[in-house]
Amino acid sequence: MSKKQRLHALLVNVEAAEQPWTLIRRPTLGLYYLAQHATDCGFEVKVDFLSANDNVVRRLVRLLRRHECRLLGFCVDHGNQWALRHIVAGVKLALPDCEVVLGATAHRSARGNSGTYSPSPMRRRRRGRGDLR
Repeated sequence: MSKKQRLHALLVNVEAAEQPWTLIRRPTLGLYYLAQHATDCGFEVKVDFLSANDNVVRRLVRLLRRHECRLLGFCVDHGNQWALRHIVAGVKLALPDCEVVLGATAHRSARGNSGTYSPSPMRRRRRGRGDLR
């Protein structure tokens, strides 16, 4: 039987899709950078990728209890923000002393070095024919 490893943090990316068969698991490089930096500083950190169509709450609660982990971090994007509301609420209900950190990724329209951020296409107003001002 293997000895359980105590974790300082569990970093999770939850992919969400309307239909389970359309799910595309994309790696989130930012989670790996954060995990590597924490590991270099002496912390025990794991990264996990889950589908919102799985029973995420049960799995996370089981992992957090098994590894005596009290810090859970999520990568938030436009596709998983609604699923994360349900997941975070379920984890906090089961483990009220668990700290949850939510971090966002930059939208693909963000410009690299300029520091400016362009809103998502759904928030832009189109001006032209038929636009009421």
